[in-house]
Amino acid sequence: MTNGDDGGITPPEEPPATAPSPLEIFSAEQVAAIGRIITRSPFYVDDGTFLRITVTCGLATAFVRVGFRTVDPNGRVTVNSVDVQPGTAFLTTVAYTPLSRGLLFNVTATLENSSSFPISTFVVVQLVNGRGVTATALATLVSNYIAPQQPLGWPGTPVVKSIDGPGTMRQIQGTFPAAGAEIQESFPVNVFWRLHCLEVLFTADNTVTTRVPTFLTIGAGDRVSALGGIVASQIGDFTWGAHFSHTSVNTGVVRETLPYAGPQRFTATQYVTQTVNIQPGDQYGTPRYTVEEWFTGVF
Repeated sequence: MTNGDDGGITPPEEPPATAPSPLEIFSAEQVAAIGRIITRSPFYVDDGTFLRITVTCGLATAFVRVGFRTVDPNGRVTVNSVDVQPGTAFLTTVAYTPLSRGLLFNVTATLENSSSFPISTFVVVQLVNGRGVTATALATLVSNYIAPQQPLGWPGTPVVKSIDGPGTMRQIQGTFPAAGAEIQESFPVNVFWRLHCLEVLFTADNTVTTRVPTFLTIGAGDRVSALGGIVASQIGDFTWGAHFSHTSVNTGVVRETLPYAGPQRFTATQYVTQTVNIQPGDQYGTPRYTVEEWFTGVF
């Protein structure tokens, strides 16, 4: 205190207000017990906070195991995990895991019960307040594709959208059509396929006419017809591919490779054939697709 000009006493100035330190939620003893690791977590959670785990997988038997490590206000470290299995290929499953009051330090996600061949699995792990439609997202910790030998983790793994970057390359056996029917291949729900190659056999019946197989990508504008044709009782082995050169060889079986403009846009929804003069006894074999796969529509 100081004496004023009028002889009175001037009270001391109040120190400027400062924001409380995050460490003030813990006592000095608790800070000492936890140690310097306390400064590595940006998230203090309470009893109303959940991990929201969203999983979409192209394999019904696979599941994602999410592990997480927390520290409670008394300095106790707890490690937990939860398994999320959609159970149906291309089905999106959402699970909520409650968190106890304290600090969240790290989250990991591993793909289990899946072979090493490429299979698309996308995982999103978010910190949310509440659950269901009323939940409020606080932070996205993990958002990325996951592979059997390549786990994801927070902190560390970049957060991306499901359509960012290259997709997963897959070879897919399509639907075997009935005699006299065209190929009609629709994308699974929540999935986009970018076609790199389609291979299929076409066997003509004994009706005397010339068939001309044509491949279309519905929604992307591609339409490519065979340059030759298939006559009665003849077999055609056709390949349509992005940026392929045209080749055609007839050694009893017509083998023709046909190019189309390039990878389709994300507006594509279906692969079909439209065959000029197709006959009731004509038969397409099982189509084989080489595609690049992304999940869409849910992230």
